[in-house]
Amino acid sequence: MSEDRRRDMILSISPHTPVSLDAELAPFDPISAKPGKALFPGTLGREISAKLFEPMTSICFGVRVTAETTDISGLAMKIARMAYERDAEAIILSHVERTGLERFGFRVERVAGETDQERTECEQELTRFWNIVVVI
Repeated sequence: MSEDRRRDMILSISPHTPVSLDAELAPFDPISAKPGKALFPGTLGREISAKLFEPMTSICFGVRVTAETTDISGLAMKIARMAYERDAEAIILSHVERTGLERFGFRVERVAGETDQERTECEQELTRFWNIVVVI
């Protein structure tokens, strides 16, 4: 993530919440009925991504989100400041349906799986995929 993008992210953080359109759009999104079934596609995901995306050249750290928070803008600011200060990319590892951090421009990866073992394996795969050095 470039310094300009990190600065723009910090400037975009606001406590104001956009109107949720999820209920209105749900009939058009068949996946929304039962989330959390899809697992990361393993090596196929890495092969496809290598052709679609530039390799990560920055240091990445993961932020595990396991519960919703009422102060999403405060959390967003803490994560953005950490990324800016350390010149690193924050990857959100979400164990919840929606973190609220998506709207601020963070890379949010949803950890999928029905069991603890499946979620652990999914998170480990995401950690390898993004080359995350530490998860907080």
